[in-house]
Amino acid sequence: MQSREHKRWMRGLGALAVVLGLLQASVPAGAQAPEEAGAPPRLQLRGLEGFAADVAVPAPEVSAPARAPRVARPLQEAPGPLRWFLRSLVPTLAHAHGDGGEGWAAGFELRPLAIVLSGETPRALFLPGDTRALHAGSLEFFGGAWHRLERAEEQGPRDSAWLAKAGIRGLLPLARNGETLSASVGAGYLRTFDAQSPAYELGLYGLSGAIGTTFTFSAHTDVRAFLWTFELRPF
Repeated sequence: MQSREHKRWMRGLGALAVVLGLLQASVPAGAQAPEEAGAPPRLQLRGLEGFAADVAVPAPEVSAPARAPRVARPLQEAPGPLRWFLRSLVPTLAHAHGDGGEGWAAGFELRPLAIVLSGETPRALFLPGDTRALHAGSLEFFGGAWHRLERAEEQGPRDSAWLAKAGIRGLLPLARNGETLSASVGAGYLRTFDAQSPAYELGLYGLSGAIGTTFTFSAHTDVRAFLWTFELRPF
């Protein structure tokens, strides 16, 4: 009788052990372990056969705030020759006085070649459009012509309606590497309405050459010829 009861208890314990083993096998390893800090939460899904599957739910990503679109500046980003061409289309005013007569004139001044000295090594620029580099320190070749705006009251035998000058000038930065204020010293040839001679030039510019004025005077003491020029080049 006791042997039968003993066998029943042993069978019951064996069945319980089998059930516990099946339950333990149905739970994936590490499912009861605490979640690591920063790990995404897990969602348990039961399969057809009762097995659990761990599905990682990623945390929502926080995107960086969108930046404002970059505003294009076509004139500043245009190629150098194009900017040079646009600047050259802006006329300048000139006023001449001295032995060759006096009066106002309008015309154009071209600066087709420059040697930039502001970098580590000098470099030559043909049709230079980078005015910041020019007014930070450079040598500039120039030539200009202006036509008289008013008719002369008295005309001499060699009197002309044209003013002209050509030469080379050095641009020197005075404030903020030439962006705020710069100056120039030059030499060349000057022709007023009725006089011509070698000449010297002094200039003053602001905002990288956006505004400026030059004063040219004869190098000969026996020739009184002076020329003021005024320019406004917004780009």
